[in-house]
Amino acid sequence: MAGASTYLEDWIQYWGSIGRVFTTRLQKALRDARKGDYGVDRLLSDAVALWAEGFDAWCAAWLGRGGPAPAIVFLRFPKDTEFKLRFTRVPIPGGTLPERTDLVRVSGAGAMIPKEHVKVEVSDLRDELTIKLLDLEKLKPGEGHYIGLVHIDERPIAVIHALVTR
Repeated sequence: MAGASTYLEDWIQYWGSIGRVFTTRLQKALRDARKGDYGVDRLLSDAVALWAEGFDAWCAAWLGRGGPAPAIVFLRFPKDTEFKLRFTRVPIPGGTLPERTDLVRVSGAGAMIPKEHVKVEVSDLRDELTIKLLDLEKLKPGEGHYIGLVHIDERPIAVIHALVTR
């Protein structure tokens, strides 16, 4: 059975999800209204979508399941690149810093980008990750698709895909 802190986290995620859906739809509606492309049918659609998203998030929080899916971070770069970075918005639970794994090449026996070349930074509000691949010129990774994780304890919060090209 989940503890009280898990339920509290789920409720906080519920309100965050509702707020995110509401602000996203409101911003899009305001842009479209300024252009004259927003009508009653879109207003009804937005209201139903907000209600459905809220109901789904409420059920997930009430039942103690759900939570955000891990973010997908895709980095594509030529093999002679020195460094690559990407920002991604994802809620980062708890108070500890996330850890990262080595990036292992798919179908490439023993080929990897060691985790010492992967740096992960967390924003002050714990809602954004910065993924940096460093010193790649020295490492000279071979062409291919590399994959790894960013996690806190046993909970993955981001999946890193790195595609090294010619």
